[in-house]
Amino acid sequence: MKFIWRELSHRMNRLLLITGVLLLMAGFHLAYVVWLVPLYGYLGFRYPGSIGVLTVFGYCLGVLPALWMPVALSRPSQFLHWVIYLTTYLPSMLVLSFLQLQPDSEVFLLQVMLFIGLTIIGLSYRFTLLRLPKVLMPKAFFWSLIIIVTLALLMRVVLVYWGQFQFVSWKEAYDIRFTGSDIATAAGLAYPINWLSFVFLPLLMSIALLQKRPWLLLFAAACSILLFATQGMKHILFSSPYILLMYLLLRRSGNIFGLRIVWVMALFLIGFASYVVLFNAGQSSLAMFSGANIVLRIFGNNGLLMGSYQAFFSNHPLTHYSSVTGVNLFIHYPYENPIGVEISLAAGGPLEWNQNAGFWATDGLSAMGLPGIVLISLLMALVFYVLDCVSSRHKAYIVALCLSQYVLILINVSFFTSLITGGLAFFFVIFYLMPEIVQNAWVPLRRSTVY
Repeated sequence: MKFIWRELSHRMNRLLLITGVLLLMAGFHLAYVVWLVPLYGYLGFRYPGSIGVLTVFGYCLGVLPALWMPVALSRPSQFLHWVIYLTTYLPSMLVLSFLQLQPDSEVFLLQVMLFIGLTIIGLSYRFTLLRLPKVLMPKAFFWSLIIIVTLALLMRVVLVYWGQFQFVSWKEAYDIRFTGSDIATAAGLAYPINWLSFVFLPLLMSIALLQKRPWLLLFAAACSILLFATQGMKHILFSSPYILLMYLLLRRSGNIFGLRIVWVMALFLIGFASYVVLFNAGQSSLAMFSGANIVLRIFGNNGLLMGSYQAFFSNHPLTHYSSVTGVNLFIHYPYENPIGVEISLAAGGPLEWNQNAGFWATDGLSAMGLPGIVLISLLMALVFYVLDCVSSRHKAYIVALCLSQYVLILINVSFFTSLITGGLAFFFVIFYLMPEIVQNAWVPLRRSTVY
């Protein structure tokens, strides 16, 4: 009887997951029509006069992975897979069909290749983990080392920006973006600021939430505000509430994480679009704040840039990974500016705009065309598998929480950039050496199997 009930529960979860994905896509579709196109059409968002076969095909390919995506989190790579699926794959399926920048046959092939790429990445958690030798590092020594590195990086930032910190609202963030970036570049601070914002401060916030250490959470949050005052990077400003949200999504019933995150996103998008339509509130403060930072930046841009990169490289030279440091020593880079700037210039934008895109666009389409999507997906599957191996002694939801800020750079830049600049290489070492976390904040979750 227990087995029958468990099987029915699994099937019900699967049905709810598929329904949630369809509602998420429908919610984004509506938000795209009623808010993104009217307000940000100048960026390139457009909508056809009628829905064609490509849109229907996009819905079908979008929901198909929901038939087997893991509802439970048993490995950290599953968390990364979910983020890619929800924020890059699903929006691209729809936006590519809306833009009509290429012939239908070319867009169709890109949709299929993205489906293949997502499936390949998902293979990373289907293989048995390697047993790595354990390194037992004293807890006090490990966390002292993390604190020392964090404070050293912070001290470097404070010394360089002393007298030049600018605390502005999120609306005025771009007013200090370029001057702050110039200071960081001249002082060699680009890497340290990224490592603090994507690795060390999120790690401390995660531990603070897991072990009920409010003083540590306040310290990390204050440091994030300080970092925001250097260059006006919004992902740094919102890191504290964002990590708190991920903590709430992961904290209980972890065996239905996939179900929970899908429905949270679906309800948000449907609620956002309904609010805009029912109250004619497209330009209200609430709509602009949530729309610009979530609907546009997390969902809309990924699909738009995927289409823009496909159109650009249909008649421009491929890079063959010459944009990657080290590879450019052997292969000539065919452009004068970074890829994102070239895309912006081709669209009539200014030289200051860098339309950097995620890995499938940057490391796939721009490097090798459609076959590049398969190549970079294979590399990511391998890297994610290694991540699972080095973090195997930690519970998946703890590692996922620590990685929650990193995923923001994962979906927005080259995968090679996210390895070093985004700090994934640091996380390999940290998770391998980190003593097991004993959490006090909530009841430990039982390990779940993939189904």
